[in-house]
Amino acid sequence: MIIKHFTKLTIIFSFLLSMVLGQTVKPKNYRSIGFLDHKTGFSLLGYARTLKTHKKNEFFAGVGTLIAANTLSLGWKYSFIQKPVIYDPNTGDPITGFSTGLIDDYYVVASIQSVAGMGGGFVAPFFSAGFEKRLTKKIYINIGINSMLRIYDGESVDDETGEIRPAQEFVSMPTLHINYRY
Repeated sequence: MIIKHFTKLTIIFSFLLSMVLGQTVKPKNYRSIGFLDHKTGFSLLGYARTLKTHKKNEFFAGVGTLIAANTLSLGWKYSFIQKPVIYDPNTGDPITGFSTGLIDDYYVVASIQSVAGMGGGFVAPFFSAGFEKRLTKKIYINIGINSMLRIYDGESVDDETGEIRPAQEFVSMPTLHINYRY
């Protein structure tokens, strides 16, 4: 069962990766450390790579670890306030100054996550929403909430109605992490 899910995720990842091979702009790298992460899901340490950006949309692939569990993710991030990037005409490098606002951006993320660990593994839809604040040119802090829909094998019975339905669980947890983008 787990092999089947990893195979599906690998095929989807390969397809999206092939879409961006011809892209002329260098994809962005993203590393995070902290309690959970909006891109790599349930992880303490994570790495994500932006595959493609279009206006305020970002498509990414990531990998993270919680030491006893590892996460693969493939998803989409939408930024609501994303400010336009101004480039230095002499060097072509982006110009970013010190942020003076309380919040630099807020976002929503939807992705598919594959988690494998000592207790087994699963593939599940993942959702996140949060705020980010730029601390330096490349370092940001993010605060938000992560949610995952776990669907289990088997069925559950509703105590009140006696209805039989698929066993599932909606798990939500707060997130606080620092990330480095380059």
